[in-house]
Parts: sequence; C-alpha cells; structure tokens
Amino acid sequence: MARVRKVIFHNLKVSMPETDYLRLKEECSKTTCRSLSEYVRKLIFGRRVSVYYRNQSFDEFTEESIQLKKALIILCEQGDTKALETDWLKQKVQEMQAILNKIADACSPK
Repeated sequence: MARVRKVIFHNLKVSMPETDYLRLKEECSKTTCRSLSEYVRKLIFGRRVSVYYRNQSFDEFTEESIQLKKALIILCEQGDTKALETDWLKQKVQEMQAILNKIADACSPK
C-alpha cells in the first residue's frame, strides 16, 4: 500500500507597528501577488515580485482626452450647430479616437 503524505503548514506570526503594516500592504497592492502572505513569502525567500507600473502622466492624459471626447459628442448632439459643423466635429472625434488608440497601443506594457 502506498503511503499518503500529509502537507503540513507552519504559521509564522510577526509583530510590527501599524505604519509598517500599512506600508507593506500598500506595496503589496502594487504587485501581482493575490495575498499579503504570498507577497511576504516571496520577499523572505528572495523570489521575484512582479510590480505593476503605471505611467501617471499617460493616465492623466487619457482622462482629459475622455472628457474632451464626451464634450465634443455632446456638442455634436445639441443640434444648434450646422450640419457641416456637426459632420466635421464627428470626423474630428473619430480621428482623435484613432490617434488615442495608437498612443495607447504604443504606451501599454507588452
């Protein structure tokens, strides 16, 4: 008969000040680790930790572009503009969308 092996887990309790715990939790939230335990184990054993990197200036640019696009769409739908102006605005919104998609593709992590 084959012997069944039991997996034994050992717990390790660490005491730290609240500020250190909050900092650890904040650093963990920037990684791909699903739990704080996983993050701490990787740090203890010197394994690689994958960190998310966000380009804040690109995020701000994206937010501003979205707001501009919404404003242009509302302007097109108001109806107080001439048909030629509305078509021109719609064309510009589509051009902006294409340019923004190119920028997003170029800036997104591979």
